[in-house]
Amino acid sequence: MKKLFFIAAIAGAALVSCTKNELAPSVTEQQVISFDTPVIGAATKVDLLSTYPTETHFGVFGLYYEGDWTGYDYGVSYMDNVEVARVAPAGTDTDGGWTANGYYWPKNNASTLTFAAYSPYMATGVSHDETGIHFTNYVVDNANVDLLFSDRAYSQKKSNQVVNNSVYYGVNITFNHALSAILFQAKAAVGLTGNSDKPNYKFVITKIEVLNADSKGTFNQNLTDDAYGPITPGASTSDWNTSIPKDYVAYTGSGITVDSTTPISAFGTGTDNSGKADLILLPQALNDVSVRVTYNLRHDGMPAGKYIENNVVSANLSYDDADDSKDVTSWLRGKRYIYTLTLDLDKIYFAPNMAGWTDVEVPASSL
Repeated sequence: MKKLFFIAAIAGAALVSCTKNELAPSVTEQQVISFDTPVIGAATKVDLLSTYPTETHFGVFGLYYEGDWTGYDYGVSYMDNVEVARVAPAGTDTDGGWTANGYYWPKNNASTLTFAAYSPYMATGVSHDETGIHFTNYVVDNANVDLLFSDRAYSQKKSNQVVNNSVYYGVNITFNHALSAILFQAKAAVGLTGNSDKPNYKFVITKIEVLNADSKGTFNQNLTDDAYGPITPGASTSDWNTSIPKDYVAYTGSGITVDSTTPISAFGTGTDNSGKADLILLPQALNDVSVRVTYNLRHDGMPAGKYIENNVVSANLSYDDADDSKDVTSWLRGKRYIYTLTLDLDKIYFAPNMAGWTDVEVPASSL
C-alpha cells in the first residue's frame, strides 16, 4: 500500500511540473519548494515532545496565485496532498530542510503560493477546501499518534525564505493539535502514609484504562474570514463529531508505586514499556467516559512481599466532586488534561456488642 501511495505522489509531481510551466513565464533560476522546521504548539506522540519529529512526513496542499492571496476560489491547485520529508536541518542545506520531491517555485517573481499542511502524511480521510483541512471518519486506534493541521501560510515566495542573501530556510509551517492529550498521575489519600504509629500503605498500580471514549470522528478546521485571509478559530466542542465508544489502555506494566501524598506521574513508568499512561484521543463530550484503575495493596504490617492483588476502582472523568469549578465535561483539541488519581481506602470500623451474662445457680455447699 505504501508503494502505491509513493507512486501516486510521483505521478502527481510529474503532472504539476507540466502545469507550472503553463502558469508562469520562465526565469533563469529553478528552486525546489522547501519548508522550514515545522512548529507545533506542544507535543507530538506519547512522550509529548515540543518539537516536530524529524522522521514524520507531512502532507501539503498548495494554491497558485498570479499575485497575493485573493480567496480560495481564485487559486489554482499546484500541490494536491503532496508528501514532504526532511532532507537536512533548516539553514544547512540549499533545499531548506524539508521538501517535496519534484516541486518547484513558479518561475514568475510576481506569483505566490499559499500552503496548508497536515501530519502524518496520508492520515485517514484528509481533504482541503476553502474552510481548511478536514479529517473524515478518522479512527484513533492505539492512541499514541498525534494528528496535526496547520494554519495557512499565505502568499509565499521563494524570496521570503532567504536569509542574509544566502541561506534558504523554507516556508514556515505552524501546526495545531487536532486531538486531546490525556495524562494520569496518582497519589495516596491523606492519613494512609507517612505514619509512625500506624501502618504505612503502598499502592502498586498495574493498569490504567479509559472506558467508553469515542474512537471515530470527523474534524473540520472551520476557517473564518480575516483581513489577511481566513484564520483558524479557537478550539470548541463543534470541531469534532465523534462516535463508536471504545476502551483504551493508558498504562499496563509491572507497577507504578504510589506511597505518598505527592502525585507521582504515571507517564513513562514501567520496566516493560508496554504502556506510558499518556493517551492521545478524540476531543469529545465526557458524558459516559470513565477511568478504571487496577492496583495491588500492602502495608508494613503485612508479611513482606505479600500483596492484596487486582483491586479495581473506577471514576467518571466528567466532573470533580470536590470542586465544581474544576469540572471538565469535554475534551478540546490542543488541550492536555492532567488527571490526579487519589487512591483512598475505607477505614475499618467495628461495632462492638456484648452478650449478656448468663446466670448459673450453684447448689448450696456445706462449709
